[in-house]
Amino acid sequence: FSYNLILSSIIFIISFLYMVTALAPTFDGDSLFGYLGIPREYFLYEKIFPIDYFYGSNYPQFGQLITTLGFIMGGQIVGQLLITWAMGLLCIITLYCISIKIGCSSRAAIIAIIIWYSSQSIAFLSQSAKIDLSWAFFDLLGLLAFIKWFFENNIKHEKKWLFISGLLFGIAFGIKHASAFSISTLFLGISYKVIIDKKLNINEKIKIYLTFLLPISISLIWIIRSYILTDFLFYSGSDLPNNHGLFGFFQTIWQMSMLGNAVSHEGAMGKSIGPIILAVLPLTIIYIKRNRKIPFILIFCLIMFLFWYNGVQRARHLLPVLGLLSIVSGLLIDYSIKEHKRFGIILLSLVLFVAAINMGPWLYINHISINRVGYIMSNNLNKHLEHNLAKLKWYPNYQMTTLIRDRLPNEIKIAALSTGNSYYLQKKFYGVRPTLGPSFTESVEDIEPNAF
Repeated sequence: FSYNLILSSIIFIISFLYMVTALAPTFDGDSLFGYLGIPREYFLYEKIFPIDYFYGSNYPQFGQLITTLGFIMGGQIVGQLLITWAMGLLCIITLYCISIKIGCSSRAAIIAIIIWYSSQSIAFLSQSAKIDLSWAFFDLLGLLAFIKWFFENNIKHEKKWLFISGLLFGIAFGIKHASAFSISTLFLGISYKVIIDKKLNINEKIKIYLTFLLPISISLIWIIRSYILTDFLFYSGSDLPNNHGLFGFFQTIWQMSMLGNAVSHEGAMGKSIGPIILAVLPLTIIYIKRNRKIPFILIFCLIMFLFWYNGVQRARHLLPVLGLLSIVSGLLIDYSIKEHKRFGIILLSLVLFVAAINMGPWLYINHISINRVGYIMSNNLNKHLEHNLAKLKWYPNYQMTTLIRDRLPNEIKIAALSTGNSYYLQKKFYGVRPTLGPSFTESVEDIEPNAF
């Protein structure tokens, strides 16, 4: 009980810090050039429409609609709270439910949550308005429903969980195309269950597949929309720098785990997931017979890793899998505490140490370098921008921001070599990042000679 109370207190502190961070306007680049801008336009114009001056309008929009709901309920801050902090909270609740469902103790579940929730990947998202945590929530919830079906003896009579799983993955796929990897892997899982169940006839097998696949089809609207807007069914990420080959696969996993707190370092490494998962998973060899569900989870994660490696190699595109691996790691640490207490306590201490190392620089950047509490106390956006934009050299400074926002006409269109803090400029701002392509952007000849 004392373990659980102390560890739960740590989770509460982390969640509180994430909440306070979301209570102040973000300075995350992707959020300002897309993930916040698009929902604001939907809210202001009261409709969904193609936007060529913000990034990501061709992507699935369920996530942006969640943020739009936040704008309807109370503006930007409510939108940020809803899409990051609230969704992160729902993620850890779902992780706890999955842990209990596969036979973990509450202590193992809480350890798993600390491993996942304190990682740089999650901490970095909490300071943004990115849709990744909302995607992870629906993906994890879909996995929970699928687990309820998969581990039942009579899968024919438990199809309701398969239907619910398909519906949740339909929502997840409508937030982020990365759910295609989860859906494909679970399709293999369905095939496995159908093959080993000799009692099923062909019609029952077809019904099982359709029970899962049909509700997923709700997300097809976004694939059709993407094709209409861009001539592509989805964004593949093929233009991003990735590692390749067998050596590159292991290099990516190592770098993603071991490069500490290189917060601005993307490439194949993404934001660090920390070394705990990589360090603890080898204990599976010792404890694998203690829980027969672990091999299925690890096989799922391995297949997902292979899909992910051939897609967008970012840690945030792997959040549900990292959640499952955190559950396995928490379970292994819990077994170690029970059977080899001193060794288990050392492992738990390392988990807390890594969490502190992850949170330390993040805390400095987001609550000392950037003064978010000042905005929370004053609710004054101009003071927030004036105080903090001076520290962010890659954005237009406060004077330029207010000049563009307040003195230039609303119909003006601005072209720039940087994406900038276009959300706060409140103008149509065209940066170098691709949005909807030339079919939706005026050519040079279309621009009035005196437009600038």
